[in-house]
Amino acid sequence: MKASIHIYPPLYICAVGQRKQNEDYIYPLPQQASIEDRLFIVADGMGGTPKGEVASRLVVETFVRQYQTQKMPTINQPFLSKSIQAMQSELDDYIQLHPASSNLGSTIAVLQLHAKGASIAHIGDSRVYHIRGEKVLFKTKDHSLVNELVDQQVITEEEAVHHPKRHILTQAIQGGAQQKPVFSQHHIKENILAGDYFFLCSDGIFGGLSEDDLLKLLSDASKKDEYKMQQIKAICQQHSSDNYSAYLIKIKRGMPTSIFSIFNPLLR
Repeated sequence: MKASIHIYPPLYICAVGQRKQNEDYIYPLPQQASIEDRLFIVADGMGGTPKGEVASRLVVETFVRQYQTQKMPTINQPFLSKSIQAMQSELDDYIQLHPASSNLGSTIAVLQLHAKGASIAHIGDSRVYHIRGEKVLFKTKDHSLVNELVDQQVITEEEAVHHPKRHILTQAIQGGAQQKPVFSQHHIKENILAGDYFFLCSDGIFGGLSEDDLLKLLSDASKKDEYKMQQIKAICQQHSSDNYSAYLIKIKRGMPTSIFSIFNPLLR
């Protein structure tokens, strides 16, 4: 099933920032993405844990291997459940060989373009955005303590932005975990138009750049996308204390709400 969506050349950031090493990992690898790619991933090794850069790499490589082996036309929930098991097993095997890395873990954010639109899934606080103009049509919801506090109305969304515990995750792919995480937000987006953006990023991006500033940059039609990503990188380099990574995917030819939704209301 061939995707009818066409994209411009994908643009990326994958920077060490103020850290000593880069614990983020992206797929396709830097300088390897093309307009033919349909799978994009950003992962962030859990901050401060030993071998975070190993965790993010193993998680992404395992997910991609599962995806390529099963030749998934459209990522679905059964596949995601199997991929979690495979990713955690990979981390467990590494920990057995390297006991000092017992806290090995990573987030993951996934975008797949296909004939029905776009599938989005994530675990942790790496995000996927669907942006049109100055409007966020969709974004993943971080698996974080502050989001749980917001849901419980203990704090407001404004307070969550600068909360001292905003980096505490409630889910991650983690070796030796007693409780398995879930891709709790698996979505298929159908209404995709030319000019739309998909933006995948690690949390380090928003350590230096507000969501409002991101929208202002991306919606500026007078600037090229390469310039926009350079600006994002420059802002994060100055203000973010973390690694920061992102993929920017601009739609060249989209697919408005399709006939699939007419015959399958579950996809609406």
